[in-house]
Amino acid sequence: IDSLVSRGLIFLSLNPPRWAWDLEKISNVEMPVSVVELLVAEMQTLSPELKEGLRVVACLGSSVDKRTMEIILDRLDIDLVAALGELVTRGFLVTDDVSGVRFSHDKVQQSAYESMTYDEQKNLHARLGLILCGQDLLHDDEYGYLLFVAATQVNLG
Repeated sequence: IDSLVSRGLIFLSLNPPRWAWDLEKISNVEMPVSVVELLVAEMQTLSPELKEGLRVVACLGSSVDKRTMEIILDRLDIDLVAALGELVTRGFLVTDDVSGVRFSHDKVQQSAYESMTYDEQKNLHARLGLILCGQDLLHDDEYGYLLFVAATQVNLG
């Protein structure tokens, strides 16, 4: 529905105040046949920063903990905090006090991941893995899990 509203195919009529639409125009619009295709099409309308934010989180998994986000924040070419905040507002991500952020649905993660080419996926995984490998925290028992996250990213890259 949001897609139809953003295209002006469903709109708020002021006199009388109610939702209105042009059924002929709507029937002529090519709509994706699957949820993933619809989400990928919606993601294509996002700004480059928001697309990159979705891609980073998609490469890291269905959720990203706060500590991992803090580490990669300063080493990316985008304002990841702002991007993630906007993605939460738009419903692609959900904040979680314990883990940081997670995708609102597994199809959103799948769509974000599939919006990249194979080479883009490998390059981003490698980049994230190298960012995480460069941390002194890898040797800290409290953050030892980062070693596994880093190794997974490097292996996928």
